[in-house]
Amino acid sequence: MIPILFLGLIVFVIFLIRSAIFHATREKLLNEKEKDEFLTEKHKHLLKSTEENVIDVFVILPKYKTGNWIVQKRVKSGTWPFSDKEEDIEVMQISDENLTDIIQNQ
Repeated sequence: MIPILFLGLIVFVIFLIRSAIFHATREKLLNEKEKDEFLTEKHKHLLKSTEENVIDVFVILPKYKTGNWIVQKRVKSGTWPFSDKEEDIEVMQISDENLTDIIQNQ
C-alpha cells in the first residue's frame, strides 16, 4: 500500500511541476477569461448530444500568442467495468487573433 501511495505522490508532484513551468513560461493573452467563456458557451450544446455520450467540453489555451485555442469534447463509450473508455476529440482550433476579431465583431 505504501509503494502505491508513494508512486501517486510522485506523479502528483510531477504534474504540479509541469503545470507550474507551463504557466510560468507562457505568454499572457489579452482577455483570456472572456475568450475561454466565449468558446465554452459556444460549444456547451455538445453536452446535450444524443448521438454521443459527451461528458465534458473543455478549452485549452495556447502557450504563445501565435498558437491556437483548442476546444475538445470528452466522449464516454462502453460499459463499466468491461470496456469503459473515455476519448478526447478535438472539435475546433482557432488562432488567438481570429478569436479576438470574432469577439470584437459581436
